Amino acid sequence: MSSVVTTGVLDPAPYDAYARMVQRLLDVPVALVTLVEPERQWFPGAVGLPAEVEAVRETPLSHSVCQYVVADASPLVIEDTRRDDRLRTNGAVVDLDVIAYAGWPLTDHAGLVVGSLCAIDHRPRAWSEDDLAVLEDVAAACSAALSERRLRELASESARRAHDLSSRSRVLLALSEALSATLTLTDVAAALQRTALEQLGCIRAGLWVTDAHDPIRSADLPLAQPATRRMLRYVSPVGDT
Repeated sequence: MSSVVTTGVLDPAPYDAYARMVQRLLDVPVALVTLVEPERQWFPGAVGLPAEVEAVRETPLSHSVCQYVVADASPLVIEDTRRDDRLRTNGAVVDLDVIAYAGWPLTDHAGLVVGSLCAIDHRPRAWSEDDLAVLEDVAAACSAALSERRLRELASESARRAHDLSSRSRVLLALSEALSATLTLTDVAAALQRTALEQLGCIRAGLWVTDAHDPIRSADLPLAQPATRRMLRYVSPVGDT
């Protein structure tokens, strides 16, 4: 079973609209945009849920029919769940009155099935070819929206990683250049101070040196005046020079 990965809470507005569209076009009391995870299913889009479920917008998989759409990676169309060997004892049937069910797979940007767009009736129903065609079309639009959102998230994550890598490389290059001309511990301390102040905006830079005879000796450099208060520490396994 695959699961959708998101970096934040989905805005329900567009996904509620897909659910309402299914409800109106198929004339059902309940329609859901469901995303299935290893321990639960949750509803970024929903209409017609009982108040107690609407309040939390999720159920455990013990109360999930949509999990089988994801597990099988194919549509699931059932006229009466009470007559289905796999579903008759499912909590969704017993507790939530899910009697007729038609669910179409929702896919992510990689083409993996992550959920279901489903129509639910509280009485047996023979789903027509037109019903299923509508469900397929709306599911395709909903999948496109989910994929677009995930691609935006991935692009943003890549941009942040690239910025962090660029910043780290800039600091390391500056430090390497500053240390290349040092001969004594005092020179190293001064180079660290310059790099810390110019590249990191530190308010103080310190150098800690350890050796077998003198476990910790510290050389605090003079207080400086930049805007942020971060500390750069350089720890060396060698003694003074």
